[in-house]
Amino acid sequence: MNAKKAVGAVLVVALLGVSGKNVLAAQENENAITDESILWQKVMEEYQNDEQFLKNMEEDPESAMQMIENAVEKELNLLLMPLAGDQAVAYCTVPDIWQKPKQCGAASAYQAIAGAGGAGNIAGSSVEDKVETLWKEVRADDQNSSVVWKITRSLNSYVPGGNYTYKEGGVIGQSGFELYTAQSLLANHPVILHAITTNIKYYKNHYSRHYICVSGINRNTGIVTVVDCNNDAEYHGTRTMTVSEAYGSITEEAARYLIYG
Repeated sequence: MNAKKAVGAVLVVALLGVSGKNVLAAQENENAITDESILWQKVMEEYQNDEQFLKNMEEDPESAMQMIENAVEKELNLLLMPLAGDQAVAYCTVPDIWQKPKQCGAASAYQAIAGAGGAGNIAGSSVEDKVETLWKEVRADDQNSSVVWKITRSLNSYVPGGNYTYKEGGVIGQSGFELYTAQSLLANHPVILHAITTNIKYYKNHYSRHYICVSGINRNTGIVTVVDCNNDAEYHGTRTMTVSEAYGSITEEAARYLIYG
């Protein structure tokens, strides 16, 4: 069965019932159960033509469906427990590390995993060893870049209670970007931008395709804090950008993603 047919089959199953994780919590709330079944349909339709999800389904359908369940759970949580005003500011502690050439995806994955308390679960006796372990897991076949869905799978493997998902920037909207980022950081799950850097001010119009780990957001001031693993000192380290810059970095080109937990 090809990936698109598999997605269709899963959608049919999803519409027959709701996911297991939230049934017990919502069993006395008929509206919540209805909302969850609708959310399953909405999310599956959202991903049915998504290039990362289709590749994920072809190569590792179990992790693909875990990601979908995570996405549904996050949508349901926002529906039932919307973020309050006092949750507008959220930060995680993220280590500042330097990537090796072409390994920004693996380095950013390490930063997120470490920030969420899971670095000890990665094989290796040093940070460099652990990043190398992640690089072997997340790299593309040509070994020149990292793959969004593989990074997400590794995050879910190593982060305690990992429930990361990925979503294409173009389908989120800026307000959704803020909500997903804040929700993730409040859960102590650093976020990763699958970024185009041109319109990020500290990149000074430099074009690159780059993974950047987000450690904080202040929705009151519209500022996002990142810890950039770039091996060029001109761009490296703890930096700030506006929400619109961060959101723009994953919408400037098609098929750029937000990875959030």
